Amino acid sequence: MEKGGLGMSMVTSQSYIISLAVPFFTFGMADYLLQGALLIGYYIIVRRFDWKNILSFFSAFIFGVVLDGIMWVMRDLQAATLVQRILFFAMGMLINSLGVAFFFQTYLPLQVYELFVTGIVERFGWRLHRVKTCFDMCCCLSSVILSLVFFGKLRAIGVGTVVCALFSGTLIGLYTKVMHRYIDFSPSFPKLYAFFRKDAGKQA
Repeated sequence: MEKGGLGMSMVTSQSYIISLAVPFFTFGMADYLLQGALLIGYYIIVRRFDWKNILSFFSAFIFGVVLDGIMWVMRDLQAATLVQRILFFAMGMLINSLGVAFFFQTYLPLQVYELFVTGIVERFGWRLHRVKTCFDMCCCLSSVILSLVFFGKLRAIGVGTVVCALFSGTLIGLYTKVMHRYIDFSPSFPKLYAFFRKDAGKQA
């Protein structure tokens, strides 16, 4: 999606802009550090400390390392035409949504972005979809502000960002439905799964 240059998801665009503006921050590093800051915010909001939630940062760290590895492998890949940019973006969005769908079936804790949203819901009793929408909009607004402050123009925010917002959830749902039709994701270690993913049911 980054190679397509048509815009990225509202959640990851902030990290990407920071990585462009601050030379010693890689894309992945900026992402897991941002999630670390959100985790601190989560603890402040819920007013209680649960050490198991720190494992969400572990998920973020793994994601950041893998992301940096992929960016390095694809460092020389460039889109020369608009058609190639659209194809890169479409392939990236399809692969990303598939990855998220598989991630929800793993033992790994949810990433801090989701944890932060559920923390606000639990603390104030607000509706999940409204909090998620507000969170996404805040991410988008902060990306716009960061982009304008650092570059004087929009970076990482574009038509692709709107496409992600409209269709990523639907794609993830479709992938999950098809996967469960052909793959048995029943945990081999139910207690271990419940320990790491106690909030998985609420996010499904």
